[in-house]
Amino acid sequence: MNSARITTTIVAATALTALACGIAQAAPAAPAAAADTVSANVTPVDAPAQPVSAADDFNNALGVVATQFGLATGVGTLGGGLAGMGLGCAAGALTGGFVALPTGPIALPAAAFGCILGASVGAGLGGVLGAATLGIPVGIASGSAAVNALNTPAPQPAPAAAGQQ
Repeated sequence: MNSARITTTIVAATALTALACGIAQAAPAAPAAAADTVSANVTPVDAPAQPVSAADDFNNALGVVATQFGLATGVGTLGGGLAGMGLGCAAGALTGGFVALPTGPIALPAAAFGCILGASVGAGLGGVLGAATLGIPVGIASGSAAVNALNTPAPQPAPAAAGQQ
């Protein structure tokens, strides 16, 4: 895999994750069915006002941000680690094999050992880079969506029409 292909894969994964986060936040909630409605001709009884807790709203928004950020960093770590492991193994095998090439029979074991060392270093670096590449944009987008949701005023109930009480 070349670096352009890896970059394209990471950018596509970032875009899909950001799109999924936006779709999850933009989905309208289904209206709740009134339990007091007997037929279509009967108007539903207004439910009593529920107290609004700012702490609950904040904790819910923080939970959404944490879930989305954790998902993005997990996917980034997995993808980056796998890509880094493959690239590190190839680089380690080539450098280990070239270093031992003049010695002859030890070139193959040196290439295998270089692959193991390169894969371990590449997986670590790739995992960190993948988590940062996906986690940072999703964290920013999810955090700003949570701030917007917390700062949006609650919808006010519509005034009752004359004659309907």
